[in-house]
Amino acid sequence: MVCVRCKMVVKAELVNLSVHFKTVELGEVEVIETLTAEQTIQLKEALLQSAFELMDDKKSVLIQQIKK
Repeated sequence: MVCVRCKMVVKAELVNLSVHFKTVELGEVEVIETLTAEQTIQLKEALLQSAFELMDDKKSVLIQQIKK
């Protein structure tokens, strides 16, 4: 995520899926509760439609942090 609009899109998708979250920052979302498998799949699909990718495995996250 690289801009304020990106954060707004992600927030909207989280709200649409009834996912409770604390913060949405560039490249990072802090959720309050653990997502179910179904919620994770729905979130991945919703983000893909907006040209975003859900990175939920630790190795991918670490690689992105190093790139930053």
